Amino acid sequence: EGINASGHKLVAERVVQGRPPSSNKTTVETLRHFHMKTQDEAPVRMLICCGNLDYEPFVAFLEEVQREQPDVVLLIGPFMDSNHSAFKNGRANLSDDHLEFTAPYDTYFFHEISALLEELFAQTESLRTQFVVVPSTTDAVGEPVFPQPPFKNGEMQGVDLDGAENFAFQTLGFDRLNMDGDKQRVICVSNPCTIKINEVVVGITSTDTLFHISSDETNGNLEVGSRMTRIAQHLLEQRSYYPVFPPHKAINLDLKHLDEVAMPCQPDILIAPSKLSCFAKKVLQNTLVINPGYLTKGTQGGSFARVEIQPFPRNSLEDVDVNVEL
Repeated sequence: EGINASGHKLVAERVVQGRPPSSNKTTVETLRHFHMKTQDEAPVRMLICCGNLDYEPFVAFLEEVQREQPDVVLLIGPFMDSNHSAFKNGRANLSDDHLEFTAPYDTYFFHEISALLEELFAQTESLRTQFVVVPSTTDAVGEPVFPQPPFKNGEMQGVDLDGAENFAFQTLGFDRLNMDGDKQRVICVSNPCTIKINEVVVGITSTDTLFHISSDETNGNLEVGSRMTRIAQHLLEQRSYYPVFPPHKAINLDLKHLDEVAMPCQPDILIAPSKLSCFAKKVLQNTLVINPGYLTKGTQGGSFARVEIQPFPRNSLEDVDVNVEL
């Protein structure tokens, strides 16, 4: 708030901060079901991997998935960054022992991403992990607009090309991964999205909102070490996965669908990958904000995040009325 008495200068008197949306509440009855029956009093284990999925780091990450067998893996784009030198010219090269050719982006995704996931499930029959796939606006196989719809799988097509019988076209390969009875192995969601893992609300965006805010904000006289917490706080207080306007030049913001950028509730966990320093911090008491970093940094491996969500102790739920909300 302030006064613009002269018409030329605004004199600020106080800063009016936003207020985060209400947190999601869960009844004790539902918590008992998840924690005592579904989870059998064990924690929910989650691995979070973001972007720039070069072959070797991604293979190393999937080996970690095979070893730990978490309940959920969040795969956050970009998977095929259109700014990467391998795709910048509009081409993607594929090869096997007999053939090398320039392939469509969806074919490259099928053989370099989905095929590795399919191999992982084939090698580990006991693997019950569910993968949640979040696109990025820079993905060569995604829609370059924010908010962004989920990946479209498409139907597999053949091609009349000698030696190309082993390649799939016009599909991302998710249909092959989800041939496991009643359990969906891969779930494609939008960017941004708000999902629930049992009773835990998780907000996710692949857009580097933290960096865009840090590039535009003005600050001073701040506590040492409070920068990341303060930047993340803007998303919650403004109830938006992208509280920046006008948007950064790298973002094609669709104003007609701006309501889909809003947070429906205060998430328990907010995943906000960024080129800024990796962190995991508690913000506004109720939200754990995580920047897992990127799986590839330049020509080297980067980082990913490991999360364990502990259940309530049995006695803390048994002694409470089932209709109470926590």
